[in-house]
Amino acid sequence: MKPFSQYQKFDLTQGEKVNYSYYIALESIFNCFTDRLEELFYDMFNKVFQFSYQIKTGIRFQNHLRKTEAPIPIFIFEMSPIKGNALLIPDHALTNLFLNQTNVFKQKSIEVNNYFTLNQDNSKILGKKVNHYLSEFGKCWEKINPIELKLKKL
Repeated sequence: MKPFSQYQKFDLTQGEKVNYSYYIALESIFNCFTDRLEELFYDMFNKVFQFSYQIKTGIRFQNHLRKTEAPIPIFIFEMSPIKGNALLIPDHALTNLFLNQTNVFKQKSIEVNNYFTLNQDNSKILGKKVNHYLSEFGKCWEKINPIELKLKKL
């Protein structure tokens, strides 16, 4: 895991040779973000987590939402100057991990349930967590192009 502070800014306009796929900019952003998440989660839970990502194209939100297990928290945010809205859909395990964070410190292992119920308290807790991670995601974007992330609603 590469510490977040060691990431350098990229200049993709200089024609440097890149040994990644067609989505080099997104790969750079997500590599940075997954490394940052591993650091943050270790600091938060004192346990090692591994994050991975997969870039898929041509996915429509409605088709994806039909396949998700309801109820599930869906966060809508905008990424200025990129137009349109984006979705952040955490799975139930991650959502419950955030909601039960205080109990995790007392346990040797982490056990999360695969169900979720949303109420006003849960909404506030998740909103704070998601805002924090969106700001970290924005910092990873800054390596390519400055961006402003704004959570619109849950």
